[in-house]
Amino acid sequence: MYLRRDHPALQEEWNIDTFLKYSHINILWEKSETWALDDVLIELGLTRNIVLTLACFEQSLFVAAEPHHNMMAIAPQYCEQYARQLHPDLVSRPIPLSDEYLDKLAIPFTLIWHKRNSHNPKITWLRNRIKAIYQPRAHD
Repeated sequence: MYLRRDHPALQEEWNIDTFLKYSHINILWEKSETWALDDVLIELGLTRNIVLTLACFEQSLFVAAEPHHNMMAIAPQYCEQYARQLHPDLVSRPIPLSDEYLDKLAIPFTLIWHKRNSHNPKITWLRNRIKAIYQPRAHD
């Protein structure tokens, strides 16, 4: 969850009510305008106020960083370093849900390589770097 440093939500207690109170930028995910977060919120009897739908996370971060609006962007944790480097006016906050519901938002990744490269030091290094970027982190 990314929002500008001057976003009014940061002056409030960070909870599900604050999270849902403000406008959201949505991502078109696998040709669908809803994704796991929306399913979880529906399960809880809640919905987001989606005002804009874009094609990718990078676009949503760019828009969220723009002044003169109070939209929030949701992007995976692996976007955090990208956001920090390219959008220094954005801060991240955890999605204010319990671990039980946050676990439903996990995006699985699979690394595949040819067996002849299993012991190639360059491929091993690359696999380890990718794993470090995408490994699941403890919830904030």
